[in-house]
Amino acid sequence: MDQSKYSNKFIEAGQNLKHRGMFTQEDTLKKGFAHLESKQADIKLYWQIDPDLKTVSATRFFSYGGHTSQAVSETLCLIAENMRVEEAFSLTGSDIESALRNDPDLLSAPAEVFEVVDLLVTDLKGQYRSALALTEAVLVAKPVSSGSTGADVWKDLPSAEKFTRIEAVLEGPIRDFLRMDGGDIEIVDIVNDFEIQAQFHGACGSCSSSSGSTLYNIEHALRQELDERITLVSRDTMSNWV
Repeated sequence: MDQSKYSNKFIEAGQNLKHRGMFTQEDTLKKGFAHLESKQADIKLYWQIDPDLKTVSATRFFSYGGHTSQAVSETLCLIAENMRVEEAFSLTGSDIESALRNDPDLLSAPAEVFEVVDLLVTDLKGQYRSALALTEAVLVAKPVSSGSTGADVWKDLPSAEKFTRIEAVLEGPIRDFLRMDGGDIEIVDIVNDFEIQAQFHGACGSCSSSSGSTLYNIEHALRQELDERITLVSRDTMSNWV
């Protein structure tokens, strides 16, 4: 790339990367924040959303590309961080191009990368409501006291009572989140007291997150509310083991 064709701001942005990195969903949820993550072309973008303040609390990016992708990603992260979510979701590739331009007669950066910005922000915006619902589902689960009697409360419960308590955790924000995207979850079996086997239905049955982030967050809620030894297994994933 001939950098002489482009603005000084663009060159400098790619040489001063302060937002390169990532957040895991687990890291984000521990803070009580909503996790947004999108990959478009050679850029992966991470936003942590404060659900109370409705602000973009922190941003990170990872780029598989070169200077162009890194400079534009850095600028997008810098601008979006600490913004109100509605303002951040209104950001466009044109906004980033303007921020990088320091000469009206000189292109700030290769034009095609700004189309990727539009795709990234649109994707993050589409995840927002579901991410908030999932965060709420995790936050409403209260830590279980380990107790001092030594009794193994969960293990000693009758099977029917285990199913009842699991359903009680799922009802509310968790099922609201799943149904928001046209899906649902059914508890099929409990194996050896702690392995909960679930079947995802509707849109959730064909979504990769039913064996990834969504599965993890439901498992996290069950562990917090019922017993920290619980594992949640998707029947859809199990069918691939056979």
